[in-house]
Amino acid sequence: MDYLPGDDAVADARDEKEAKTAVSAAGVCQAPDYTITVSPGSIYASGMSLSPTTATVTVQTYPALSNLQVTLFLRAVDGAGGHINHTGTRPLGTLAATQGVTDFTTGRFVTTYTSSIFGGEVIIYADVPAISAVDKGVYVPVGVGLASLGAGANYILYHNDPYHPNYNYGTATALANLPLIANDYKAQFYPDGANGPTPIPDSDKLNFNDMSLVNGGKFEAYVDVTRQAAWGPDVPHQEHLKGTNCDVRNFNVPTVRRAALEEIFRQRGSPNFLIEPATNPNHWHLRFQ
Repeated sequence: MDYLPGDDAVADARDEKEAKTAVSAAGVCQAPDYTITVSPGSIYASGMSLSPTTATVTVQTYPALSNLQVTLFLRAVDGAGGHINHTGTRPLGTLAATQGVTDFTTGRFVTTYTSSIFGGEVIIYADVPAISAVDKGVYVPVGVGLASLGAGANYILYHNDPYHPNYNYGTATALANLPLIANDYKAQFYPDGANGPTPIPDSDKLNFNDMSLVNGGKFEAYVDVTRQAAWGPDVPHQEHLKGTNCDVRNFNVPTVRRAALEEIFRQRGSPNFLIEPATNPNHWHLRFQ
């Protein structure tokens, strides 16, 4: 017998049983689905001396379904991290397990992703054929967030690398001090006079070159013999990983000015600069604190 609104009715055992049956039926009717997530949502490139460089990858089935086959695979994102037109295969990092089955109690498959030495983005795809013929993916940002050094009145952003369209990214400290270095150099050797400003000729402006890529990580220099970029971990540029470095070319800095410029480096946040290469110097390698 049904009850009308306002009736003083109390559910009996039969009502409770019917309610549970109805919920169970709804669960049976639910179309199975799954998600793929990573935690944390972004990580650092390996080799940057920053952590974390690993993320937990979770494939969750809905409703929780056990013993379903799961396969994971990695895909590159074209141009990610500021790298273009490279030869060979881009390292994407590693998955601790690329396949397995969902857990009996939670309906999950869980593994760990470890980044490569290159910054950018990687896509992790999950294939659960028992649920869907369409793979699902999640983007994993790898690296650091850096800002680009813009143009300045007293320096030139030198660029000679077709495989990295923009490599003038740095930390806030680097971005603040590089223009100050150029300004100090100009003020010392081209001081303003009584008749007004004395501009520094373009040919004498400091040339800033090779900072870091947009997401940091390995900034590989191309091999001189082939003039092609290589994905290998041992190619030049063992620093330039996280926006704290910049090369300053010395071709237009007279020998008599170099000691003064090096003192400017020390005063403007880079006391531990290097002169490179040591045997035939052609630039200073700045290291900002």
